[in-house]
Amino acid sequence: MIWGAGLDVTSPEPMRSDDEMLKLDNVLITPHIGSADEETRQAVGIVAAINIIYALNGLKIPNCINSEIYSNK
Repeated sequence: MIWGAGLDVTSPEPMRSDDEMLKLDNVLITPHIGSADEETRQAVGIVAAINIIYALNGLKIPNCINSEIYSNK
């Protein structure tokens, strides 16, 4: 038996307003804000800036999620 759950990411996102999980008393669902602290936001900003600098200089970006974009180059 599961006592409770805390969810920050759902599928689909956003959840449908009639989703059965929203009716459960032992489930806490947050709107995908688990990384909303100062340290994490700063780190994400640095990674984004580095990716932009590489892209503007015609280089392969170091943190590319869909690297297949480079397969035809």
